[in-house]
Parts: sequence; C-alpha cells; structure tokens
Amino acid sequence: MARITTHEAAERLGIPEQTIRILMQRGLLPIGICTKLSEGSERYTYIIISEQLEKWQQNGSLIGNTEERTGEDAGKDICSSSNHMPLGSDGCY
Repeated sequence: MARITTHEAAERLGIPEQTIRILMQRGLLPIGICTKLSEGSERYTYIIISEQLEKWQQNGSLIGNTEERTGEDAGKDICSSSNHMPLGSDGCY
C-alpha cells in the first residue's frame, strides 16, 4: 500500500487540497483515514492510500464524471442531500 499526501491526492483529483481535507473529515471521500490528533484537538492527520484513491476514481466519485457511477449512486451528487453543502464551482465548500 502506497501512501500519498493530501497535496498529491488534490493534484490527482484536480481539486484544492483543502477540499480533500474537508471531504475526508466529513467522511465523503473514502480514500484513507482522517483522524483528530488528540481528544479535543482541532488538528487532523490524514493517511491517504494511493490504491484507494485510484479505486474511488474508477468507480466514479462525487468529483468528476457522474455518468460513470453505477447502482444506487448512479447520477447522484453525494453532497446534494440536506445534510451536506454542495461543492462550489471552484471545488470548495
């Protein structure tokens, strides 16, 4: 398993690095692990697995081509529910 940085993940997905962080914190981008550094901390650490990122891209993601999704998620915007804010045109919340 090859680990990559949030910067590398952002480059591969073509979105800002902060968007990677926000999506992982909210559980919307399952490409690795995001956890708070300590109890009560506002800081997070990110472990991103290259293979998980590639799988997420191949299966269709909330970022990019919705026509590639299949099953229940086909054509849906994962962020469009009332629980989440949609991505802006710049890829940020």
